[in-house]
Amino acid sequence: ESFLMLGRLATGTVRGAGRRWMSCGGTPSTPKDGKLPESTKAFMHGQDRETLFSTLREQLKFNESDLRSFWKHLYCHGLTDPRQMLELSKTARQTFLESGLQISPSFEIVSDSISHEDGTRKWLMKFADGNAVETVFIPHEERGTLCVSSQAGCTLKCKFCYTGTQGLSRNLSA
Repeated sequence: ESFLMLGRLATGTVRGAGRRWMSCGGTPSTPKDGKLPESTKAFMHGQDRETLFSTLREQLKFNESDLRSFWKHLYCHGLTDPRQMLELSKTARQTFLESGLQISPSFEIVSDSISHEDGTRKWLMKFADGNAVETVFIPHEERGTLCVSSQAGCTLKCKFCYTGTQGLSRNLSA
């Protein structure tokens, strides 16, 4: 069983289901006023297509082909390392790497545990700002449940989840 969650993209294999699934989400939404929260402005992931294209076109001089390729790699393939985006021109990859722009916020998986009782798997991820979130996969006979935190901290205080022990700190962004 393996999972990769990146904003609107999710891929994985669910134990017991025996099939692989992938979803390439549509355009991420932008608030009606068109202003992204300060915490997301520095990251490419989570920007709507128009904002992302505008940033890459104006700041990095990406051509139309590189813009489309970047979008495809980011939202359809889930790649967050420009060095792996082989459809981008070598110049575009190098320019992005030298720009200081970030594709998505960085985090570190600090714990990966599996319960021997029921096979429940937990991943504890810590962000650069010190906040941590937990993702939990609970297997069932014919399916599985994946609990993905959308906030750093939580008010529900579920006994099985680390995120609930912190109290609500902030919402996460794509």
